[in-house]
Amino acid sequence: MSAIKTELMSVKNFIKIMDNPLQRDTPSHAAKAKKLHLKSYHPSHAKVSIAKNGSQLWKLDGHTRAFLWQSGELLAPDMLSADTYPVKDKAEAIELYKHFDNQNAVETVSDKISGVVKLMGIKNTKISFLRNIGIRNAIATLQTAQGGYNVRTEIDTLLKPYKKELAALLTQGWDHAFVKKTSKIKRPGFPSPATAAFLVTYRLYGADCLGFWDSYVEGHPMVNLKAGRDGATAAADYIKQQRAENMLMGRQNVAIHTEALINCYLKYRAKKPVKKFSEIYKFNIKQSKNQQLGALLKDLGYKR
Repeated sequence: MSAIKTELMSVKNFIKIMDNPLQRDTPSHAAKAKKLHLKSYHPSHAKVSIAKNGSQLWKLDGHTRAFLWQSGELLAPDMLSADTYPVKDKAEAIELYKHFDNQNAVETVSDKISGVVKLMGIKNTKISFLRNIGIRNAIATLQTAQGGYNVRTEIDTLLKPYKKELAALLTQGWDHAFVKKTSKIKRPGFPSPATAAFLVTYRLYGADCLGFWDSYVEGHPMVNLKAGRDGATAAADYIKQQRAENMLMGRQNVAIHTEALINCYLKYRAKKPVKKFSEIYKFNIKQSKNQQLGALLKDLGYKR
C-alpha cells in the first residue's frame, strides 16, 4: 500500500464522498449516536478517514457525523483533517472499512447486517423487520447442524452464501409480522427459527414455499383441511406457544424449532394435517438437537 496522506478538507466536500458500500444503516445509528458519543461537539470529530482509487473516494469512517452535520443536528468543525488511504478497487475499500470499526460508534450486529444487505443490492427492505429476525443466529444454527460454523466468521462472509434466500425473505413485505403487545391481533412473529427454516425451504423449493410463509405470518390458515390444522397454521401456533413458554432462545431450542417448522412445511406441501405438535418434532435420544437437525437437512438434500 502506498503512503497514507493527510490533507485538509471542508465538511461540505466530505459529506459528498460516497458512503462505504458496507456501511450500516446510518439514520438509525445516528438516532442512537446523537444521544451518546455525538451528543455534543468534540475536537476528535474533525478527524476522518477516506479510501481513494484515482478519482473515486469512499468514506472509511465519519458516516454518522456526516449525516448529522448535513442535518444540522451536530456542530460541524471549520475544517476536517482527512487521512487518505490508497486502494486498488472498491473491494479493498470494503475490506479496509472493517478495520475502522470504532468501539465508541456502538456498531451492533444489526448495524453490520444492514450494511451487508445494502452491499448485496437487496432493496425495499424494512429495517424494523431486518433487525428482528435473527439472521446471524439462524445461519449459525444451520451451519452448526452441518458441522461447519466458525464464530469468528465476518458478517459479510457469513451472509454471502444466502444472498438469494435473503433477498426473497426481505422483500416480501412481512414487516407487519411483528405486532405490538397491546394489539388484539396474534401473530407468531419471525424469530430466528423461522428465518432458518425459510432459508432452507426457499433454497430447496424456491418460490413454491412462499404461500406457506404468507399464511404463517398471518397466523391463520389459507388451506382448509377438515382433518386438522394445515402446516402453516400449525407452524404459527407452535411458535406462539413456544414464545408464551419463553422457549425460543438458546441454540438448542433454535435447532429444535427450525426442524419443527421445516416439518410443518413438509406437511403443508403434502397437504397433510397436523393434529398435534408431536407430529412435527420427536426427540432422538441418540443424537444432539443440532445433529438431529443436521440429519434432516441431509435427508432433504440441503447444502449450504
